[in-house]
Amino acid sequence: MIAGRGAGDGRLQVWFGCRSAEPACDLSLYDEVSELARARDMGITIHLAELPSDNDFARSLGFRSHVELAGGHGLLGPRSVLAHCTVADDDDNQLLTASGTSVSHNPANNASAAWGPAAVTDMLEAGVNVALGCDAAPSNANLDLLRDMRIACHSARQRAGTRLAIGPETVLEMATLNGAKAIGLGDSLGSLEPGKKADFITIDTDAPHLQPVWNPVATAVFAAQGRDVDTVVINGQTVMRHRVVLTMDEAAVLEDVRGRYRAVAARAGVSGLESEWPTV
Repeated sequence: MIAGRGAGDGRLQVWFGCRSAEPACDLSLYDEVSELARARDMGITIHLAELPSDNDFARSLGFRSHVELAGGHGLLGPRSVLAHCTVADDDDNQLLTASGTSVSHNPANNASAAWGPAAVTDMLEAGVNVALGCDAAPSNANLDLLRDMRIACHSARQRAGTRLAIGPETVLEMATLNGAKAIGLGDSLGSLEPGKKADFITIDTDAPHLQPVWNPVATAVFAAQGRDVDTVVINGQTVMRHRVVLTMDEAAVLEDVRGRYRAVAARAGVSGLESEWPTV
């Protein structure tokens, strides 16, 4: 995998993905990962500071918080992205800002797991680079970044107790500019401007649920869904046009996925989750 770094015209990166400290791995592994990452100029990502118990664990080891524990083992820095940070406080935000560490905010997963919304506005005010993520299918189910922009905005406003806490423009920046910066590609991705790659989507604004389009940014954040994306361009190459993927046979891929799912379920002895309602 290391040999594949830089493929896809530089878009493919290989990062270290650490498990959270308790109880997944020995802390000495963090030291090894941080040394290897620096030596090979690779990124580090880890799910961190998700629950109060994470901070309790850190304090049992002599650290003030889970974020401070990560810093004590070399996991903070401009090449690190921490997922969640739902229990990060003001002191943690100062550590993140000073080290140049980015945070991946995953609002849909936070809601699904009943963790509560992260203090995104506090992080942004402290100067933390906060990007927007969807986490993963097992905990989010629907990896729709447009939908998650809306959830991010609403949850931040709910936590702050005011609609003025965050606007759609800031959330769009989290999904684009801040995301590009988080993965070290801020000079080439995240916005359309001279010198950057032509990576963008177009949205079909004729859909009834998007009317009227007074403010395109607000419409994208508050009303648009993944299915509204009409065209996708990656580095100048159109990979989807008018909802038709041009780089693969969608029907064949879906059938292959269904077959693999059935095979895995059969090996695991899982027939499916029972619903409380009768289904046909």
